[in-house]
Amino acid sequence: MRVYIRAMRLHHWLKNSLVIVPAVMGHRFGITSAYTCLLAFVSFGFCASAGYIVNDILDRSYDRQHPTKCQRPIASGKI
Repeated sequence: MRVYIRAMRLHHWLKNSLVIVPAVMGHRFGITSAYTCLLAFVSFGFCASAGYIVNDILDRSYDRQHPTKCQRPIASGKI
């Protein structure tokens, strides 16, 4: 399970926190907007992860030859 989570690159999800900025700056941050922001955060994260995984699948032969990218789960053959 850990390898699959690593392939999703969850550390890149931090930039998705920008979806909260409009609600906070517009002074519209209540329970409804918090739920909407959370849903948007998770949705953007899964979409980004899907993009990373598709890219890793398509580039796996090149990533296997790269000094650091060869450690990624798909390039290394763990997935």
